[in-house]
Amino acid sequence: MLIIFWTAIILTLRFLSLNNHAFFHMIIELFVVIVSFCIFILAWNSRSFTNNRFLIFIGIAYLAIGFFDMFHFIAYKGISILYEDGSNQSAQFWIAARYIESLSLLVLPRFASKKISEQTMLLVYGLATSFLMMSIAYWEFFPVCYAGGEGFTAFKTNSEYLISAIFFASAIVIFSRRKQLGGEFVLLLITAVILKVFFEIIFFSFPNVYARTYFAAHIVRAGSFYLVFRAIVQAGLMMPYTRVFENLKKAQQQQREAIGHLEEIVEKRTIELKKGKDDLQALAIKLLSFQEEEHKRLALELHDDLTQRIAYLAIEIGRVEMAARKAKESVIGQDLAKVNGELADLSTFIHDMSRQLHPSILDELGILEAVRSECRIQSLHSESVEIICRAESPPEKLPPRESLFVYRIIQESLRNACKHSGCTRIEVVFDDRPNTLKVEIIDNGKGFMPEKLSGKGHHGIGLASMKERAVLIRAKLEIISAPDKGTTVSLLVVKPNDY
Repeated sequence: MLIIFWTAIILTLRFLSLNNHAFFHMIIELFVVIVSFCIFILAWNSRSFTNNRFLIFIGIAYLAIGFFDMFHFIAYKGISILYEDGSNQSAQFWIAARYIESLSLLVLPRFASKKISEQTMLLVYGLATSFLMMSIAYWEFFPVCYAGGEGFTAFKTNSEYLISAIFFASAIVIFSRRKQLGGEFVLLLITAVILKVFFEIIFFSFPNVYARTYFAAHIVRAGSFYLVFRAIVQAGLMMPYTRVFENLKKAQQQQREAIGHLEEIVEKRTIELKKGKDDLQALAIKLLSFQEEEHKRLALELHDDLTQRIAYLAIEIGRVEMAARKAKESVIGQDLAKVNGELADLSTFIHDMSRQLHPSILDELGILEAVRSECRIQSLHSESVEIICRAESPPEKLPPRESLFVYRIIQESLRNACKHSGCTRIEVVFDDRPNTLKVEIIDNGKGFMPEKLSGKGHHGIGLASMKERAVLIRAKLEIISAPDKGTTVSLLVVKPNDY
């Protein structure tokens, strides 16, 4: 469809060139003028988003070129609006436009890197355009380009060849700056310049206005201006937006790579932290297990060795006491009886210490009976506190480590409640389920604010120890308390899969 459209346009123009040369010339020149003004408008309005100063300067140059070409076609013979016979003025406007166009393409690439503002360049072209316009239309000292009866003057002919040479030189200059200006922009611009050179050569080699070459020359001229327009569109609109999207795409890619790299780092650090946490937990378990084993060993030594020796010593002292009484040594008997009482107290103390170091009942009868025993002992030490232990459903025997840590958490909770809460009643409730064991230690004491409790003091250290033991057996420890509303310590133990 596009080929058919352009073919129809060219055939129509050819028909006009054969039947009405002046009208054909006007259409081509009007197209050139409109394109020139469009080049300026597009280049000037691209100032805010392009760094290509050459593009802006070229737009300013084509504004001046558009004015000269406009006066060229309105002064053209057969269309002349300003003059009765404007052949000379039309040729003068033509030569002025070509000089401005060729010199601009030659010089402006060098000025693009200079610190010259767009407003200054616009002023320079405005003054130059005004001066040349006045020299042609008013002062009339611009060199004559067409003489009636003689045709084009030598100045006009020589100028056309000079302009062609300048166009050729400008193509070389533009090509040399292809890296700064951009490859596609330079390609379009050089192609346009080459077409302009061809136009100049064809136009003067075949002066017959009805010849095919004359028609082709004007088509080439229109095409050269269209290519300049395309170059400005490419460099002024498409290229900046393309670069923006490319930079945006590149930034997004870099962002994705950075996020991926960051995710890898985070994942690696997470694995390292998890491994470190697992190692610390394993170390803590080993330390606590070693501590409990040491407590167990000391408890056995105290119970089996030291307690037996004290018992033997008490028996011997009792025997000596009886012998002293038979010998009627009452004073010695009383002293021995006192010593025997001290030994009994010492035996009780050692027994309590042995139980605290490691409750043997925990290994023998399980967690429930061990806690009940602890409740009875705490009741003896805190006579004003009623301690009750009940089981909603009797718990089955837990694995040794879980059983010992649960016992220690309950033991610490009971001690904290008796020492710090000022309570009169403590209730320990067991709720055993197929996969979990829930234990609650409830007191009616003064309560406290858990979030404000620091790690300092025995109370804070005790709670920290409870939480650490809960973490090591993957249990959930929750402390619910408020001032004057008592405290509930809730422990939820997930039973091991192989339990």
